[in-house]
Amino acid sequence: MPQKVFCIGYQKTGTSSIGAALKALGYRVHRGFRFNMPGKVQIPEPVTLSKLADIALPLAKSYSAFEDNPWCLLYRELDAAYPGSRFILTQRRSDAWVESLIKHFRETDSPGFKFLYGCNNALERPKQHFIDIYERHNQSVLDYFKHRPEDLLVFPLEQADWDPICTFLGRRKPVFRAYPHRNSAESRMARRPRLKLSLG
Repeated sequence: MPQKVFCIGYQKTGTSSIGAALKALGYRVHRGFRFNMPGKVQIPEPVTLSKLADIALPLAKSYSAFEDNPWCLLYRELDAAYPGSRFILTQRRSDAWVESLIKHFRETDSPGFKFLYGCNNALERPKQHFIDIYERHNQSVLDYFKHRPEDLLVFPLEQADWDPICTFLGRRKPVFRAYPHRNSAESRMARRPRLKLSLG
């Protein structure tokens, strides 16, 4: 079975960027899925990790790399189902992470967000509520892999580059290609002129 790569950091830690990086390295990337919304996967309430795993694990057969929800929540189940896989924990400073979360999810009404954080959007709870959940997840991942450091790469957003990921995965570093930075303030600004042109 080809080695799979699971990115198990929470949203807003550079998950889109690492997904683009893995695609550039030749992986077939699955970017997660939404559920219990019109036209999306339907999971009977109450949603549980077990029910998510029942949907996600068969889906994983057709891809070689994964990022975003629900993959970040299922590292134990994925590790058991696909032995020999590699896991990447994307991280960023908690204060920067929660500010980004609030900007992105201030008006969301997503069942996935509610499952993760226990509320409908990022304005319904104080910042510390989200930080506690985020830091608890990161620590749980570190504890799970503490005796298998060769299977886990901790990948800080502030230091994101090709070298650690290529070394970890045994892949050749792309030549003349900068590490992708998706959804950053700079990348959004760079897209604005093209957006204006496309809108006429």
